[in-house]
Amino acid sequence: AAAGKPIPKIVSLMTLMSTATVAWGAVTGTWFGSAYLAELPFLKALTIPRLSSFDPASSLTIKWLCFIIGTVQIGIACIWSFIRAVKEKPFIRSLSQLGWLSAVLGLYYVVLNIVLSAERFPIPPYALYMIGGGIGAVILFSRQEGNFLKGVLNGLSGFLPTFLSSIGAFSDIVSYIRLFAVGLASIEIAKAFNAMAADMGNQVFGIVAGAVVLLIGHSLNLAMGALSVIVHGVRLNMLEFSGHLGMEWTGVEYRPFGNEGATDQ
Repeated sequence: AAAGKPIPKIVSLMTLMSTATVAWGAVTGTWFGSAYLAELPFLKALTIPRLSSFDPASSLTIKWLCFIIGTVQIGIACIWSFIRAVKEKPFIRSLSQLGWLSAVLGLYYVVLNIVLSAERFPIPPYALYMIGGGIGAVILFSRQEGNFLKGVLNGLSGFLPTFLSSIGAFSDIVSYIRLFAVGLASIEIAKAFNAMAADMGNQVFGIVAGAVVLLIGHSLNLAMGALSVIVHGVRLNMLEFSGHLGMEWTGVEYRPFGNEGATDQ
């Protein structure tokens, strides 16, 4: 930092995002959506074939990676909730968070089977045990207040909300496919601008016009990509992750026609 001042957080964030973007572009061979650039020897050596943007078969692998990321992040939320719950009384109630962790890990296999490929990703028998056992643990331990039998009865009375929450956990993992969708959209937009520039012709005017199209088009695509990372990253953290963490967000009361200085919720 200059003059002993700390580096602004926004600079650190943009540096991290830029580095990650370049690294992902290198391993997927996505250089401004150009297949020609991706085939250059130096750049091609950096590409991981199973992740190549120009290989249709890579879409399955990238979706799989998205679901792994989602399961890991939601699993971290469950473990974090367990650690927090351990410090509270009664201790036995914290075991419900391990139940949710088991259910999420089992649902991961169900997601792969339903969303990706039933033939390539058959549901292993232990996944069903993990889901059933996890939901059972939630029912047994989530409503414990000291009297075990009463807690079990309270848990059984909340079976329907618990079952619906398990469906929500399934959809939370599936929601991470938006990472794949955002990347795919960015690639297709880049290809579209490349095609527009190529159609401008080889004359001086066409070359200049093509360069302008590429400059404006790819600049717009980069800006949209940065916005997408922030928007979808915030959404996945505030909804999917925070929901399993048990975190509730507060903010400023929305008063469009009220006086200034709205109170915090």
